[in-house]
Amino acid sequence: MKIHSIAAQDFLSFASLGLSLKPGTTVVTGPNGAGKSNLSAAIALPLLVLERGLGGPGDDSDPLEVYGQAGRLGSDAYTVSLDIELDRPQEQELVRLFMEAAVVANAANIRDEGGSAAAASSKAVFALFTELGVAADSVQSLFRGTLQVAYAARHRSRWWAAWNFNHGEQQMQLILCGPRAGQLVQGQLPPWFEGAVASFRTASPLLRNVRLPIGKQTSEETVLRSFLRTDKSPHSGKAEPTAIDFGRILNNLDAARALVVDVPPLTNDTGTEPYALAALADALGREHGRNTRYDFRFVLAKVLRQGMVFTDNRRLPLARHFPLAEVGSPVDLRDGSAVAAELHRLKNGSIEEQQRFAQVRKVFHDITRLDLHLRSVPSPNAGLTIDILVGPAEGNQVAQFAGAGVQEALLLATLLAGEPGRVVVLDEPAVNLHPTVQRRLSRHLVDVQGIVITHSPDLIPCSDIADLDRVVRLTQRTDGTHVSSLTDKHREQLGAWMQRLLLADVRALLFASAVILCEGATELGALSQWWNQDPAGLGDPGSANIAMVDVGGEASFGGYINYLEAFGIPWAVVADGPAFAPTAKLGKQLMKLGLAPSDRPALENGFTTWRDYWNRAGIFTLADTFGNDGTKAGEIEAYLERLDKLLLEKVQAEHRSSKPRIGAAFAAAHPEMPAEVLNLYRQIHTHLNTRTNRSPGR
Repeated sequence: MKIHSIAAQDFLSFASLGLSLKPGTTVVTGPNGAGKSNLSAAIALPLLVLERGLGGPGDDSDPLEVYGQAGRLGSDAYTVSLDIELDRPQEQELVRLFMEAAVVANAANIRDEGGSAAAASSKAVFALFTELGVAADSVQSLFRGTLQVAYAARHRSRWWAAWNFNHGEQQMQLILCGPRAGQLVQGQLPPWFEGAVASFRTASPLLRNVRLPIGKQTSEETVLRSFLRTDKSPHSGKAEPTAIDFGRILNNLDAARALVVDVPPLTNDTGTEPYALAALADALGREHGRNTRYDFRFVLAKVLRQGMVFTDNRRLPLARHFPLAEVGSPVDLRDGSAVAAELHRLKNGSIEEQQRFAQVRKVFHDITRLDLHLRSVPSPNAGLTIDILVGPAEGNQVAQFAGAGVQEALLLATLLAGEPGRVVVLDEPAVNLHPTVQRRLSRHLVDVQGIVITHSPDLIPCSDIADLDRVVRLTQRTDGTHVSSLTDKHREQLGAWMQRLLLADVRALLFASAVILCEGATELGALSQWWNQDPAGLGDPGSANIAMVDVGGEASFGGYINYLEAFGIPWAVVADGPAFAPTAKLGKQLMKLGLAPSDRPALENGFTTWRDYWNRAGIFTLADTFGNDGTKAGEIEAYLERLDKLLLEKVQAEHRSSKPRIGAAFAAAHPEMPAEVLNLYRQIHTHLNTRTNRSPGR
C-alpha cells in the first residue's frame, strides 16, 4: 500500500490541507503547536471510520467519540481524504476476491428464478457467473483511489465514507458508510449530497435488472453475456466463457442507476457453496456462513489495518508477561510496550519472519552498537515471560534497565524491519535518542515508506538536494496550519548551498517560529544579550521560539534567506551599513530572489532613503551611514564605540578576537538598553508578526 497524498478540510488545525508525499520517508518539521501530530490523526481516522460496526475487539468504547470534537475551531463538520494505491499482490487479490464473491453471491441468489424460456436462458447464464472467476485485470481501476471520510454532527448518520476511483475516463464512487452505503454510482459526489440525488437513481443488486445505457434496447441475457470473456475451446473449437470482466459491469453503469456492490447472504439453496465466498472469508480472517454479509469496507479496513503502522509520541514501559494467544499473531506496537511479544513471534515464526527478526537485530545494532537477544520462559499464568536482552552475549542486561534510548531503538528497529509495503507513521521517534544515534537512525529511514514527525534536526536528510523534497514544514497561522515544501525555484538556488545544511543548527531553523539573521558574531552576541531582557514587554526571542543566527558575513545572507523562504519561515535581517548601499551584495541577492520592493530609489539617494527602502523588505540596522568608504563607520563596532568607547576597549582587551563574547560582554556591562536597540527590536517584532500571518507564496 502507498499513500500518495493527504487532504483535509476543517479538521483539527487544518482549514485546508493538501500534502503530497514523495517516495520514501516524508519528514515533517515545524514549531510546537503547528499541527504536526494532527497529520498522524488524519491518517488514522479513515481506518477508525471503516472499522466502526465491523465487529472488532470486544471493547465497548467508541474510538470515534473523541473525533466528534475534531472540527477546526469548533466546526461540526469536516472531511479527511487519503489518496491510496493498493500496489501489493495480496491487496490486489483481496479486491479481486471480493468482487468475485459479490458477483457469485448475487448470481446464486437469483439463478433459480424460472418461468418463461427467456428467464430459463438467463438462469443458465447466471449459473456461469457462479462457476467462473473474475479476471484480475478487470478490477485494476479499483487499485488506486481516494478514501474520503466525513463527519457532520447535524446529520443523522454523522459518519460518511466513500472510495472514489476512476474507471477509464469516468469517475466512480463506492459509498462505504452513511447514506446509500454499499452503492456504486457514477460520478463523485461530496458527502451528504448523495441523498439529494438518490431519488433520481434506481438502486439494485449487482446483477439484477441489468441493462445497457438508456436508449439501447437489448435482452437481459445479452447484457449478462457481454460481461463474460470468451476464448476458443481446444476441444470444440467454439468460443466458450472463461472469466467475468468486472470492468464491463462498470461500463454498464450510467448516471441514472446505482449498483449495490456487496456479498449478500445466500438466500437460495444452492447445494454446494461457491468457492469464492469461503476464499474471501479466509482472506479477511473471518468465519464464513451462509448468513454473512460483506461490503467493500471489510476489504479496505483489512488493507489499512495491515498496511499502516503508527506510533504515539508517548511510550509505555516494556511489558514482559504475555498470554499465549498474544504471541502467536502480530501485535499493536503503537505505544511500544509489546515489542517483546512481536520479536518472539518473529524469531519463532516462518522463514520469512525469522529473516525479519535477523533484520531487526541488524538495524538495532547499527543504531545502538549493541547486540539483541531474547529469553522466554513459561509464566505462572499460562503465558510467557519474554525478556529482551541487550549488549554482548557475555554481559547483556534486560532492556528495561538499559535506558529509554535503548527501548526507543528497539521499537524503531522492529518497525523499520517490518513487512514491505507498509506505511509507517512515527511521531517523535527520536525523543530519547542521542544525536549520534539519531543520525544513524536517519540512514535507515531512507528506504521506508512513511511519515516521521520530529523536532530533531538530526533526522532531517541533507546528503543531497533531492533529500529536501521529502521535508515539509508545518506552520500555524491565523487561518490554520499551512504546509511548506521545496519548490523547483528554490531547489535550483539551494543546490550550491547544500553544504550549509550539514550543520545541525541550520536544519534546526525548520523548527523555529521565526529567524533573525545577523551579519556577524558581534551583533549576535550583543543583541541576544539585550533582547533577552524582554524589552518593552514584547517577549524575548528565546521564549518566542525566534532563532538568532550569525550568517558569517553579508555574502551569506542570500542562501539563508532562500532556505527560509523555501519552507515558509518568517525572517528578518540585521546588517551593517555597507549592506544598504545601492550596489551591495545583499540587495543583489534579494533582487535575484524576487524579494526586493518594487519602487527602488535612485542610486544617488542617501543612506536614510535606502535604509527605509530595505526596512520594508525586512532588512534592519543600527548604523547611521553606509560606511563603505573604508572607515568602517557603518559596522556594529562603530555603534558600540559611540555608546561607550572605553567599555568597548575594555571588553575587546578581555576577550580579544572572540566577537560573540565581545558583543555579549559589552551588552551585559552596559547600564541600560540603548533606545536604538529597543527600536530595532520593535521594528523586527512588527515585521515578523506581519510575516507570520502571511500565507505562503505571497
